Amino acid sequence: YTLQVKFKKDGLSYGAHTIPLYLNSNDPSNPSDTISVSMMIDSLPPAHPVARDTAVCFGSPTPPLIANAIAGDTIKWYNSAMVFQYKGNPFVSTQTVVGTYTYYVTSTDNNGCTSQKDTVRLHINSAPGKPTATNKSSCFGQTTPVLTSTGTNPLWFSNGTLTNHVHTGSPYNTGLTAAGTYTYYVSDSTGGCPKSSADTVKLTIN
Repeated sequence: YTLQVKFKKDGLSYGAHTIPLYLNSNDPSNPSDTISVSMMIDSLPPAHPVARDTAVCFGSPTPPLIANAIAGDTIKWYNSAMVFQYKGNPFVSTQTVVGTYTYYVTSTDNNGCTSQKDTVRLHINSAPGKPTATNKSSCFGQTTPVLTSTGTNPLWFSNGTLTNHVHTGSPYNTGLTAAGTYTYYVSDSTGGCPKSSADTVKLTIN
């Protein structure tokens, strides 16, 4: 006769196992039986590959997405809907339009075990425009006002050639208290793009 049995066995390590199953039945001529179940448990799934988010400026070639994984594992890439895109490493997206694109990457070892997925994002950014900053002034002994600028990620410099970077972001607290006029230059930046042309801003402490 044919018998289908479902069972659960916790705590087994990977490797070959033979498990005895003891069966009871309503058949008076064969009220009990013992069968052996052989199974092979593969090793634990591999650690998921690690891929870094990548940014590029619109109009530039789309950079490859690279996953770090165990040598010999098979790398597979999927889009945000988990639709298979590519097998191998690296993966070059066909996206070229400004936006953020999400991908997932998995690795499969020689035993056929597949890792959890890692998430990686491709950012295609617009080139930043020139930001706008407002001159500020105060009287000596008063609280020095902070400098503010428009833009995505303002970069502040103390020289017109934009080589002496002093602060990132807005607002910028210079920490200055001595009387005088101080000139700064602020440009904008987005991931993967060169910094924009700079606006000039003056801080005057009278």
